[in-house]
Parts: sequence; structure tokens; C-alpha cells
Amino acid sequence: MSHRLALVTVVSLGCAGRGPTVAPAEPTRRAPSELASIIESQAYHAHLSIDGIAFLDSILYVTTNVGLLEVHGRELRHLYQWYGDDNVVSGPWSDEARERIWLQRDHDNVLLRLDRAGWQKIALPEPPSGTYTRGDILEGFRGIGDSAGFRLVGAGHVWKWSEPSAWAVDSTPPADELSGTIGSARVGNRELYVVSSGGCGYLTCTNQGFWHDGGHWGAPVRLAVASVKDVLAASHSVFVRGNQGELLRVDRDAAVVMRTPGLCEAIARTSDGRLIASFRKAGIFVLDAGLKASSGHSSPSTKA
Repeated sequence: MSHRLALVTVVSLGCAGRGPTVAPAEPTRRAPSELASIIESQAYHAHLSIDGIAFLDSILYVTTNVGLLEVHGRELRHLYQWYGDDNVVSGPWSDEARERIWLQRDHDNVLLRLDRAGWQKIALPEPPSGTYTRGDILEGFRGIGDSAGFRLVGAGHVWKWSEPSAWAVDSTPPADELSGTIGSARVGNRELYVVSSGGCGYLTCTNQGFWHDGGHWGAPVRLAVASVKDVLAASHSVFVRGNQGELLRVDRDAAVVMRTPGLCEAIARTSDGRLIASFRKAGIFVLDAGLKASSGHSSPSTKA
């Protein structure tokens, strides 16, 4: 969703020589009763599309192609928008340690943060090369929040947020110079960095995982997916979701293919830290406590 509309922004920049008008951090609140007409008039093909969900306290926030939804229990309280149209937002990413959520407006690629102090704009990190390419903007960014803090993945790098207002480039795996980091997840004191090389969406690419533990890098672990969609720490392990519905559990020396009830279309972490996943035409399942592998496949899940 976000990648398609980002292309419009990039083309506009190239033709007009200037960026889009930048809205303030504080959004406009729309009443729930307006949602149906907004979807009909502003959403692509008049369909509501959801990018992600995250909790802040007990409030659920949902990023969509018409703005940010605020849900209390089963009740939609507000729709947040920044523009008259083109209110696509990506995320939201939970920063549990600091009780915040982060998201990105696709219209102007502005990064936003919401906490008890209200809305704030946060500048994107400065790319090591000095500029972002069109490909970087098209691929977008993804946030990761855990006990170690908040990080942002994009443009082939991982940045860690440092208070009050600074980004620092995180560790770089020992991959070839044409590779880029596309995901990261921490389990205990170990962290897995997922690296891709070869162009992917346009050319055949290779995806690998590198464990970082105690200042040392492990040998690369091959990930048998054409394209990586998600990297997540849950159930005391790291899981990778592929673009064709694959679900892998990454161990120190190998990536194990999970036995699943169907093609995996989304993964998340429950409040008690377990893996929860949605499988096409099968439903939503929570992974059992046992993760013993057999014949290259991991143990089944229980339906939520």
C-alpha cells in the first residue's frame, strides 16, 4: 500500500523539483460517522486497507490508506488525518519501553511520534551516503521497539534512537558492500540482522541472517525466501515471514521451515510474548510453547 503511493511522491519530486506541502504534526480529528464517506471518496478503489496495528496503553491504533484509526475496545473513537486527501500512513510501531507509538506519513515521508506529551515530528536519520535514493523511498522504513529501545530499518541500514533527538547507525553485518540490512530482532542478548543482496524485486536476490552476540558475528544463515516481509522476535525465537506465505524460525545455524495451517499473511507478538499469526483461509493461531523441530518442520500452533 505505502510503496505504491510513495511512487507518486517520488515522480512528483522529479518533475516539479520540489516536495509536497508538509502538514503539522498534530492531525485533524474526524468523527467515526465520516469514515464511510471518506473511504468512498479518498481510498484507492474505495476499499479500506490496513497497514498495521499497535497498542498505546489500552488504546488500539490502526494505520490505513485514509489515516490513523483510534479504537477503544470495540468502538472506533477517531479518525486522524493531516491532508484533504492522500492520508496513507505506515506503521504504527510500538515503543513499549517508553510508552510511545511511531508512524510515517506516506504523502511527505514525515516520521511522527505519539506519546502522553502529544504529537511530535521526528526527522528521518541522515543516510550514510548523504542522500536517499528513489528505491530507498519506495521501500520505505519500518520501526522496531523492544527492551533495548527503538530502531528504524530502511535504506539498507538500522538506526537506533537516542534521546533527546538523535539517530545513530547500528551495527553493520559482515556482508558484501552491495548488501543492505532489511530487518532486525533481538532475543535476550543476541540480535539477528537480516541482510538482502541482489536487487530482489527486480533481480534474483539472496537473503541471509547474521547473529550478533557479545560483540561477535556468527556465520550467515541462509533464508529460503524470495523476499522478506517481516522479521519478529516472539516465543523466545526470531521468525521471518516470506512474500509467498512462508514462515521460518531462525536458529543459530539454520532457518527451520515452520509447519503451518496455511499461507502466512501476518505475524505479531502477543502481550505475553508469544507468536501470533494469521493464515490465509485458516484463521489466527498462537504458537504452542513447544518449538521442537522434526523433519525440517516445527511444531504446530493452536487456534486463537
